[in-house]
Amino acid sequence: PSGTEAITKALELLGSKEVAIPSYTCEGLLKGTLAAGCKPHIVDCCFDLQINLDSLSKFKGDTVIVPHMFGIRAEVKEIKDMGYNVIEDCSQCLGLNGLGSYSDYVVVSVGSTKWLSVGGGGFLIGNGCDKVPFTGNYTDFSSAEYMVDKIQDKLKKRTEFANELINAGVN
Repeated sequence: PSGTEAITKALELLGSKEVAIPSYTCEGLLKGTLAAGCKPHIVDCCFDLQINLDSLSKFKGDTVIVPHMFGIRAEVKEIKDMGYNVIEDCSQCLGLNGLGSYSDYVVVSVGSTKWLSVGGGGFLIGNGCDKVPFTGNYTDFSSAEYMVDKIQDKLKKRTEFANELINAGVN
């Protein structure tokens, strides 16, 4: 499974018909939306590359996919309070506190270009996900320790790189 497939399954579980996607994001959001048979609507972003709430307020559909671009926290609660179904894409913000608190589903891609890559794949988190049949290649993660160790390893390396930059005086 992939992050794109997780988006498709989340849209299907929500029964979504029309989906708002920010103008700046990866193509996987659009591909997942189209694969679910939904009509995509592109909404503007602000200078911080997060969804522009004024642009979103004109959207008359039912679901919004909310990525946290470059690890900057998007205004998920405010979007949920506008009455939309929310799919939170956490692929670029693992480690932020409170993720998933206001969304209906959380999707995470751990592909090779993502902040936390474990060799590819994706996750769908939310009610009813245990009944979702995924297709494609699987890695046997029957031992949760395997995944935790792999993620902790990647996180440790990312933290070491960040500390090198900080110690070199780079902000």
